[in-house]
Order: sequence, then structure tokens, then C-alpha cells
Amino acid sequence: MDWITNDAISNYVVFFLGLIAGLILEVVRSRLQKQKPSIVEVQREKETSLISISPEARQRLQITYSQKKSMSIDELRQITLGLINKGDQPVQNIEVGVIFENASSDNLLEIIIDDPNWNSRDSKSELRYTPEGYLGVWISTSFMNPYKEYSDTLKVQIYSSEEVTINNIVGSGLGWSAKYFDKVSYNAQLASTVSKFDSFFSAGSILLKLFSR
Repeated sequence: MDWITNDAISNYVVFFLGLIAGLILEVVRSRLQKQKPSIVEVQREKETSLISISPEARQRLQITYSQKKSMSIDELRQITLGLINKGDQPVQNIEVGVIFENASSDNLLEIIIDDPNWNSRDSKSELRYTPEGYLGVWISTSFMNPYKEYSDTLKVQIYSSEEVTINNIVGSGLGWSAKYFDKVSYNAQLASTVSKFDSFFSAGSILLKLFSR
């Protein structure tokens, strides 16, 4: 056994320690890869017509918006967006673009961010044009906590002088991606489906009463 020297023992120890360290790193890497990225969901929660002047009254009335007093408006609409983090971990350095189909710098009157955590994070909005020529509002915030644990929500109020349509949502970053959910359309479709079922059951009830006579 004289051939087993201290150097050989040291080499074996270093080899096995390296092997164990490599296995640990591989386990950590595979677990990190299995983690699903967080979803920053942009929800269209509500859309309301606040002011609508009839064509007959437009010649006699003139309404201006405080942020754009140089132009008169015939209609004032409000879109309420909600941003939530649907993942399990906090997300940092978020920037999401809400791209409109028919908006312009004239009919988009004002963007207001309602952030309940305004004293601990920086949230802001900015109007930009995409390379395709569509106008959008980019919403950025320094972080968002998971909604299911903290109920963390960022509200965005969009005021326009006419109806504008959201065309797309863009945005992604380290460990997160953006997704759009039209809650207004979803609730309308759900109400329509329920109404159809009610009509179906009502018709069935009437038929049963007729046949039971």
C-alpha cells in the first residue's frame, strides 16, 4: 500500500468534492429551470362613457379638458386597467406597453396611475409610438409583489375624447412576461351565456307546463 501517497489521497478527495459540488449545482439549475416565469397580467377592468354630447347640442355647448384646454371635446371616456403579478415571487423592473389600435396624441387626454404603494416604489407612464406607427402607453414600476399573497395591484386610468381599442400588450423581463386579460369582454360574454341558458330553461319550463295540461 506504499503506492497510496498523501498526494493521491488529496487528489481523490478533490475529485469527489468536485463531483458532489457539480451534482448540487445541476440539481439547483434544474429546479430553477422548472420554475414557471411570473405573469404580469394587464386587465381591462372597466370602460365608461363619462360625458357624451348629442350632435344637436354640439353647436351650443363647448367642453374642454383641463389637461388640453386648447381643444374642445364631445365625449369623455375612461378605461380602468389593473396590473397584477400572478406569480409566486416578487418581480422587479417592470415595463409593460399597452398598444392601442386607433389612438392618437390628440384623443388620449391623460394617463393617471393609482399606486397604493406609491411611497415605496416608483411608478410612471409614458406615451410612445411603436415602429409600426401605433400609439401606446408604457407603464413602468420598480417592483410588484405576488397578488395572491399581498393583493398588490397597480391601477391605471386612461381618459380619452373618443373610444379607443387595445390592440396588444408587450413586455417581458428577467423571470416574467406580460399577458392581457379583457375582463370587460369576458364578463359580457359570461352574462350573455347565462342569459341564453336562462332562456333555454325558461322555454323548457313553458313546454313542460304545456305538455302537463
